[in-house]
Amino acid sequence: MIRAALDLNVLVSALLSPRGSPARLLALWRDEAFVLVTGEPLLATLEQVLSRRSFADKYGLTREHVSALIQGLRRFALVTPGAYQVVGVAPDAEDDAVLACALEGNAYYLVTGDKGLLSLGEYEGVRIVTPTAFAKLLTEGTTSHER
Repeated sequence: MIRAALDLNVLVSALLSPRGSPARLLALWRDEAFVLVTGEPLLATLEQVLSRRSFADKYGLTREHVSALIQGLRRFALVTPGAYQVVGVAPDAEDDAVLACALEGNAYYLVTGDKGLLSLGEYEGVRIVTPTAFAKLLTEGTTSHER
């Protein structure tokens, strides 16, 4: 089955808005169209972001809700330990972590809305695509399983 790492911007968008390609990707994941690859470092960052007062207040997220979301991802996604390191590849150093996660989890795709990552196009066999492009690949059955 296709493995894809979703950048935090995609996960946050999907969790906070029921519309758009990021939300569509979560629905496709729940329908087992692909294996979601994430990592412990990314989940820790996601939990921090979603727990910010600005998110909690704006979207009505309680500590329990955030915890349940993170636990759901831990339970149903392929979670890497975060042992693999990538340094100095992404235009923004913080994005090296998602590249490392994709490689550690043997993902075929890295799905992101980040222009810096998208500008790479591909890294060590991992295709870097937008949420819209990945949703289209999944629904049209044109994804590649080779790395």
